[in-house]
Amino acid sequence: MNIQYNSHSHLVNLDDVLKVNTGKKGKGKTEVVFERHKLDCNLSLSQLMGKLPRDFIQINRFDAINIAWISMVDQSERQVHLRNGMVFDIGDPFYKDLMKALTE
Repeated sequence: MNIQYNSHSHLVNLDDVLKVNTGKKGKGKTEVVFERHKLDCNLSLSQLMGKLPRDFIQINRFDAINIAWISMVDQSERQVHLRNGMVFDIGDPFYKDLMKALTE
């Protein structure tokens, strides 16, 4: 996938992407997050989600994760754990879609 930021274009292997995220409205930029670095992106989170495969699912207002990186979902705490140790809260509106995606 091609990720653009300002005048730079980066070719990205989506298998290496852990998640994509954005800051609070008007306060942040969209980032593509890898295990050891991040890339800024010109697109909004919703625009980027429209270009990503179904392996990426939004888990809260600010984060979408690559399902392949999930190691565990803590259903009682409503948190998702990634293989690299990162932990994210799952927003109530996104929980059902995440659980459905994991069982497909």
